[in-house]
Amino acid sequence: MSINFFKQLFKKEQSHTKIFSISLPNLQAAFNRMEHEAGWDTNNALYWGYYFLDQSDDKLERFGKKLKEKGFKTVELRKTDNELFLLHVEEKVVHTPETLFKQCH
Repeated sequence: MSINFFKQLFKKEQSHTKIFSISLPNLQAAFNRMEHEAGWDTNNALYWGYYFLDQSDDKLERFGKKLKEKGFKTVELRKTDNELFLLHVEEKVVHTPETLFKQCH
């Protein structure tokens, strides 16, 4: 997947949507903890969950369909307690800190 994957898919839909990001050093530290503290083998395919919040469930539903075309599975689309909608999608793949960083930036 290319750089700005999620941003590019969501770009046409974007209005008041806030996109958060994580630094590569923080991802590297997280992978280190997953491997050494949790005992996960990150060389195997793992489930990776991605969460999107917006004021429009229609917008998130359309975005979820775009992600499905790219191989992601929709886990849920629901209203939160603070009047936003949450889209949760996942994929089962092998990621390194670098590939996850590239996908999310």
